[in-house]
Amino acid sequence: DIPVAVYNAPMGGAALKIYGIGMPMVRGATDFNPSIDFADYFNISISAGMAKGLPLAKPAQYKEIMRGRILQAYGNWQGTSQTLDFILGLPRGISANPLNYQYQCQQGTPLNTAIENTLKVAFKGVVLEKDITVNISANLVPPETVTHRCHTLTEFSQMLNELSKSIIKDTNYPGIQIAFQNGYIDVYDYTNIENRTPHPIEFTDFIGMPTWIGVQTITFKTVMRGDLKVGDVITMPKQSQDLGLILSAPGSYAQYRNTAAFTGKFWITSIRHTGMFRQGNADSWVSTFQAISLLPFKA
Repeated sequence: DIPVAVYNAPMGGAALKIYGIGMPMVRGATDFNPSIDFADYFNISISAGMAKGLPLAKPAQYKEIMRGRILQAYGNWQGTSQTLDFILGLPRGISANPLNYQYQCQQGTPLNTAIENTLKVAFKGVVLEKDITVNISANLVPPETVTHRCHTLTEFSQMLNELSKSIIKDTNYPGIQIAFQNGYIDVYDYTNIENRTPHPIEFTDFIGMPTWIGVQTITFKTVMRGDLKVGDVITMPKQSQDLGLILSAPGSYAQYRNTAAFTGKFWITSIRHTGMFRQGNADSWVSTFQAISLLPFKA
């Protein structure tokens, strides 16, 4: 169970359960735990998707979905089931092992350079400098010098989100977002969409159908895949031009049920990868997405 979201609205940690292990591994589960001060820890990388050789193979969708640290490990033995559980997280800074987010932006200077410099210092030795990208509105220029210091990525992201919305006062403007996933840090504010290549979603990728869950917000579920990330722009399946349909109805013939009720571009705001490896139903190995339609605002 691996949730991914922006850090001004985090979703919590990730969990992994491994079945079919022996008693030596159950007894040795604590060997995977970090030191008390989190100075020493085990790294973990998880990739998922329908890789080459599987019945629904789409090798391009098989990618890394989690690169982080083991925060806690414990073994369990219940009946005939022996399991090893991991609680996972990212090296973003916590109270026991804080990072140094020292931010300063001079009056009249764009926020982007100062943000990039702060992240490079805080994540030095953890994330490569080339893997930190800042793509925000050029109009984000503070009217006075801004100085801020914090110890976690959540605090830093929330500060930037509030600061950016105080500069651009459009009610549709969602503010700066920070996504940290698979060793990449992406800072954006839903502007400069021309710099992002849309990822097409095929009708056959869906498990069920998309649905509205809020204002301009949809959710949809696909076969588990690692090629989409928070901050990516997606395009919904095009309506069928060959059959001339707009929507499919329950009474439609099977060959006509090939269109979705949603079209256009959406911006992914959160992802949750959930899977039970040996379960046979389609709902047991999925990625659930939330996305917003692209709103016009003054940026």
